[in-house]
Amino acid sequence: ELHTQKKDMHVNAFRYLLAETVRDLARITADEGAQERLARDPFRVRDLQDWLAEGGRLEWLLPGMSDGTYVTFTVAGLLARIGRQCEAVLERHAAVAPERYNDDEAYRHTVAEMLDTRAAAVGTLRQYLENPGAPIEMVMRDTITTQRRAYLSFLERTLPTEGEARASAARRLCLAMGQSSADEADAEGFTPLMRAAADGAGA
Repeated sequence: ELHTQKKDMHVNAFRYLLAETVRDLARITADEGAQERLARDPFRVRDLQDWLAEGGRLEWLLPGMSDGTYVTFTVAGLLARIGRQCEAVLERHAAVAPERYNDDEAYRHTVAEMLDTRAAAVGTLRQYLENPGAPIEMVMRDTITTQRRAYLSFLERTLPTEGEARASAARRLCLAMGQSSADEADAEGFTPLMRAAADGAGA
């Protein structure tokens, strides 16, 4: 009974977090010019067979995005692709046996994965909006986890060299990495920028 309650609490919390994430993605899309970014994207229309050959899948497209010859990518399609990946993680958590939630290490992992899923969803959208080298067709072919790592790499790689612009960009990177300060060290003594370098984010 206690195992079931713990699982139910986690799954319900995850559902709430995903609903909040969907609202946040919609707000970011509206506030930060997603349609304008799409209009500048030279790869917003791709040959369907070429895209499939590069790893795309028909089930990742919304109805109407492909006419059988070409794919016309849309912001709604990108949001749906992000959302489906988040829901897949939730479904996997919901399928775990209740007893597994009584394992402290396993439970910590599920909570961490829940939070990482939200961060990956937001990071993927921001990767497309902010990185001109990330076309929508590529973002939709990839996983949100990989695109979040690419976004962190982009932020670290494009940090200004000095002044307030660097401080502002560093704060943005820290928030994207889940820490509140550029000088805040983790349990191993690494600051976010040091951790980014150690993880190869600048590669």
